[in-house]
Amino acid sequence: MGQPVQLSDLNVLPQAWRIRLADVLALLPSCRIVICYGSRWNGIPRPSSDYDMMLIGDKPLRDQEIVELRRSIKTGWPDVDWHWLSIKGARANRLINPTLNWIMKTGYVLGDVTLLGEPVPTPILSVLGAAQDVMVELEDLQQWDDPWGDDGREYRQLAKRLVVLEQTLNGIANSQKLSREVQHIMESPDVGDLLKRRTEQVIWQARHSTANARDRMLESTVHG
Repeated sequence: MGQPVQLSDLNVLPQAWRIRLADVLALLPSCRIVICYGSRWNGIPRPSSDYDMMLIGDKPLRDQEIVELRRSIKTGWPDVDWHWLSIKGARANRLINPTLNWIMKTGYVLGDVTLLGEPVPTPILSVLGAAQDVMVELEDLQQWDDPWGDDGREYRQLAKRLVVLEQTLNGIANSQKLSREVQHIMESPDVGDLLKRRTEQVIWQARHSTANARDRMLESTVHG
């Protein structure tokens, strides 16, 4: 296995990222790969935007460990949003999670990325499944008395996931375009309706797209 990410590896990062990530890694010394991504990395950040970090290590963390780590990190850096995957989990997610592949293409990777295997095309089946999940969550959200919740955060998160799927189907991975598209969606007079129509389009497009080699691998994994 590769070596854990060292503090000296962070010298290539802007100071705002470096100081936050140094504190995060102090709590997660077994981290072998870090991906800095999102609107604050080559996107168009808002004042409230988080510093998004994907952290990958040898083993999964227990739920209680994650809860305690989130509490500790949020106390020091409330604007840090981090996620942890094991190396095995990250390899599997590259097959079933379009967002992880998008993050790897648009983010900055520290550590030995070869631990995750060769770059792969995102299976169309996984895009279809992710779009259907967005539709289900959107329909649930629209049933709430206050669907905007915390300043529309729920809608914004769905919009981000949807735009990642749109970009994936169109062979694009661009953080700035994602930021602009999400803002366009959020400025709509009817965000829910626009999200629904665009999600329906992604589902239609995925169903009518040609399967790739990773789709066949995914099908063989699912169906044995």
